[in-house]
Amino acid sequence: DALVAGQFSATLTGASRGAGPARKIVLATGARSVSRAGRYSLKLKLTRQGMRLLRSKQTAKITVTIKFRDASGRITTARETLRLRR
Repeated sequence: DALVAGQFSATLTGASRGAGPARKIVLATGARSVSRAGRYSLKLKLTRQGMRLLRSKQTAKITVTIKFRDASGRITTARETLRLRR
């Protein structure tokens, strides 16, 4: 929920697995501007690496980061770790 006008941005990140150390990769991103307070939806677009990782895994541990920047420039960040299952 947006309390004031501003801009939302969201990023889904996950860890690549395989040989070598795990790297953090961006799975999806999205952004939306809002003109007033209210509840809004935010569409995310999968990246090529995100499609590849999600297609090959039965479960994936991801981190969702949502940032909100209001008109005066203050940034509020919320972060949650989830496990996706097919």
